[in-house]
Amino acid sequence: MGKNLLNVTNILAFVALLPIASIAQNFNATVSNCTNSTGGNMTFTFNNVNSLGSPGGNGTLTVTYHGDLDGSTETFDLEDENNNVLATSLNTPGNQCSAQGTSTFTIPLTDLNNWATDGIIEFETIGASAVSSGICNCNFGGTGASASYSVTMVLNYPTVSGPNDAGVTAVDTSLVTCKGPTDVYANIKNYGNNQLNNVMVNWSVDSVVQTPFLLSSMLDTLNGSGSTDTLLNIGQYDFGQSGVYDVRVWTSMPNGVPDTSNFNDTIDVQIEADMIDLQVAEMTDVSCFGGSDGYVKVTSNGYAPTYIWSSGSTGDSVTNLWAETHLVVANDSVSCPDTLEVVVNEPPLLEVNLLEGGSVP
Repeated sequence: MGKNLLNVTNILAFVALLPIASIAQNFNATVSNCTNSTGGNMTFTFNNVNSLGSPGGNGTLTVTYHGDLDGSTETFDLEDENNNVLATSLNTPGNQCSAQGTSTFTIPLTDLNNWATDGIIEFETIGASAVSSGICNCNFGGTGASASYSVTMVLNYPTVSGPNDAGVTAVDTSLVTCKGPTDVYANIKNYGNNQLNNVMVNWSVDSVVQTPFLLSSMLDTLNGSGSTDTLLNIGQYDFGQSGVYDVRVWTSMPNGVPDTSNFNDTIDVQIEADMIDLQVAEMTDVSCFGGSDGYVKVTSNGYAPTYIWSSGSTGDSVTNLWAETHLVVANDSVSCPDTLEVVVNEPPLLEVNLLEGGSVP
């Protein structure tokens, strides 16, 4: 008996040293809406979804609907915030406008975590063209008004919290940036029950780990009076070539201890380093030494590009050029500028040498 008791005591002591994440209360919120448009679409936005902590398990979405939805063509589809279809042709068989339908969907934990990183989860309904306006009343989100159909949604899932829980909510660097050295920004949030005094912010580009950033300023708890998140410049990366780069940012060791919840630690984004591809299309050198009849025309892949030359000229071509280096900058509304140096040459100076004993007539 004594030996068994000692083993149990040792196990309990070991468990006490582990970071323990605890299931808090459920996130439970209701959003209602109605539309009076024929075949109308509606967006349902659940805000502050991280207010109680990170999602800790699969959730449910219960959708109740009413309206001109009584036939095989009078239906609506349901999509998640990534435009994935959750259900098609939802309808209410029975008397027009008086029948009410309810459908419940399981939302996987992985989806909840991906959607909740920005603090918002959204769903959308898309009405079929046969769903007519002005036929029914709006039972949800504006009772009494006329509506083609109305919907109420209830999102419910367990949350997980712990004493030390930090996470990344966003990489705020522009997803399209100029080629070259670029600052990388990330938004870090405290999800834990303890104030966050320090946390390591790690990041990588194309799986190559970069120098981590140590956040050492205080972030308050979810229910505290101070700020729970902060935007950080975690470093600079030289996007040396045009193309798409995989950037990952993750937190570790909040307050110097292992994180009690790993659902919100990491975020992955793709950043495109872009530049206009500026090239010479046509060029004519100066015909005579000291002349100014050179010509250059350039082209680029930019959208409605503009061109500015070192001479002050604009447009994709310039004439009457001297033999020298000419600089042109191309720019457009969606890409980063590109600069090109074009060298216009000239023939050598024509020299005439008199032979000995010769004369000039």
